Amino acid sequence: MIPPLGELFCGIRKNPGAPEYGFVYLMLLSTMIPSLVNLVIGGMSWFRGLPPINNLLLRSMPARQAPPCADRTWMACVLSGPIVLGGILGIAAQFALVYVMFWHVFPLFHDSLLGLARRVAAADIPLWLLAPFLR
Repeated sequence: MIPPLGELFCGIRKNPGAPEYGFVYLMLLSTMIPSLVNLVIGGMSWFRGLPPINNLLLRSMPARQAPPCADRTWMACVLSGPIVLGGILGIAAQFALVYVMFWHVFPLFHDSLLGLARRVAAADIPLWLLAPFLR
């Protein structure tokens, strides 16, 4: 069941920090999780694909035996470092995107995010798109 959006928007406008509207904020933040995972994977792939790192590892790893004990630590760090750096890069990119959207793009519309959501809900775009098929 879809809650009445008009009442929801009015309630959020009157008391945005009320606990009964926490699900809205949680839902909005949870939609960012797949994007964050994709950015982490992309950042990890970018760092792991750098030619100097690959060349260093190929020169240092023997072909038919295990690497010397003294080299194993730095090799493990070089192989696992892109995961950490990719995570940092992905999180930084997500925060940069949110910063740009909220403080540079949304003010261009001279409207609050709540007003924009109210207009989108009033347009009822899904019903407008599905109306020809429902007749």
